[in-house]
Amino acid sequence: MVRESDIVLVCLSQRSVIKAGYVQKELAFALDVVEQQPEDAIYLIPLRLDACEAPERLRHLNWVDLFADDSLARLLRALHTRAIGVGALPPMTKPIVMREVQGADVSSAPPAPPAPD
Repeated sequence: MVRESDIVLVCLSQRSVIKAGYVQKELAFALDVVEQQPEDAIYLIPLRLDACEAPERLRHLNWVDLFADDSLARLLRALHTRAIGVGALPPMTKPIVMREVQGADVSSAPPAPPAPD
């Protein structure tokens, strides 16, 4: 699956980075595939779900900290850029516009209805 993917999101947490076995094997395989990608291609994006320590072999990559204020916007921009790069979107496609709705960043979805009294 990883080899056929246009992009790989690696979700990391304090628990997953210390877990041995399948997670580490999949990560090693994804990093091997990264080596076959053009140098400037967005292919593997580490997503930190919490303030976990970055594994040494991922430190050279651009991260998205999902607990940071701008995380969703950064992730969507990276996904948009990759989609254009692999031809899934035409180059003139406008980037996803982020706006703040009730204190949370969301995509261009309509605003939530007001809460009942």
